[in-house]
Amino acid sequence: MSVADLLYSVCIRTGTPLYSQIGNRMWLDTPIDSWNNTTAAVVVQIINDRTIGVCPVHVAQVRFICYGGSERLDAANAVYQALINTLHGANAKTDAGTLYAAFFVSGTPCERNNEDEWAYADALFEVIYTL
Repeated sequence: MSVADLLYSVCIRTGTPLYSQIGNRMWLDTPIDSWNNTTAAVVVQIINDRTIGVCPVHVAQVRFICYGGSERLDAANAVYQALINTLHGANAKTDAGTLYAAFFVSGTPCERNNEDEWAYADALFEVIYTL
């Protein structure tokens, strides 16, 4: 298990605001090859992950790239807001581990990808957890 597995299990639970936007389309590092940006999705990138002293507690900085599934900026922003509403302040115990706290650090609500002009939003979180 990894912090990505834990975040997936917390974010992609039926009934969360994020699940209502993206279903189970959350991937680590890059979207899957078959995804063509016509459905909303989130890509997770672990920026850093460290333990606190000799404890089994970890602190990670995690980047979330939110895609709305269209060229519309408001679609990407809706996924971004759903991510914040789901994860900021969250704590949960799952089969993948325990999320003690998740904090929204910073973000960019709407941008356009220079290569293909698709809209996306960027969010940086700090999470405290054990596996």
